[in-house]
Amino acid sequence: ISLVLALVIVLLFNPLRDANPFFHVMEFVWMMSGSAQVDWIAQFNKRMIEYSNRGIVHGAYGFRWRGHFHVDQVRNVVNLLKAEYSSRRAVIAMWDPAYDWVPGHNDYPCNTHVYFRTTDEQLDMLVCNRSNDAVWGMTGANLVHMTMLHELVALESRIPIGVYRVISNNLHI
Repeated sequence: ISLVLALVIVLLFNPLRDANPFFHVMEFVWMMSGSAQVDWIAQFNKRMIEYSNRGIVHGAYGFRWRGHFHVDQVRNVVNLLKAEYSSRRAVIAMWDPAYDWVPGHNDYPCNTHVYFRTTDEQLDMLVCNRSNDAVWGMTGANLVHMTMLHELVALESRIPIGVYRVISNNLHI
């Protein structure tokens, strides 16, 4: 077992962390719906309200993926990979300078981009972060949501799942 895998297991199953796998699955369902409204997801974790402004989560990844840029980026990536197996344009953006340079929101996207590429007949995924908490983000919510996104895109694209990588500009605990 690798040191990184051991760390992930310790962090995910540490009773002090009190991770709720059901919440993470439901949060991915919420993300895939493309919603930024906090009411539905708050049923599963009341703390989500803390990240909202008047009921809207400003940096909601699912909304950024599915509608914020007036395009369904997930669907477009899948369609692109189906048409052009080795495309280098399979990118999902989550950072929007027009919205995210504006101060005063309770949540800003920490993950900024997701890149997909086919190598060795498998679909690899690279997630870039401007800031990433090792416990709550990288080995917590992000590990669940991003690997589920990776699996979904690979399945829909009919490309076997490959390697998941993360780059964090500012990794912290």
